[in-house]
Amino acid sequence: MAEIENFDTSVFDGEYVTGDVTQDYLDFIEGKRSDGARENTDDDDNAVIELHNTA
Repeated sequence: MAEIENFDTSVFDGEYVTGDVTQDYLDFIEGKRSDGARENTDDDDNAVIELHNTA
C-alpha cells in the first residue's frame, strides 16, 4: 500500500501535487465556466439528466 507523502494544499497555495497544472490551464477552465460561456450554450446542452447509483 502506498504511503501518503504530503497533503494537497493546492486550494490554498496553488501548488498542485500533480505538478502539471499551469496558469494557462486554469485560465482555460475559468473561461469554460464563466457566465458568458454559459449564456452561449444550446438548449440541448442544458437538458436535465438523471443519474442513479446501482450500489
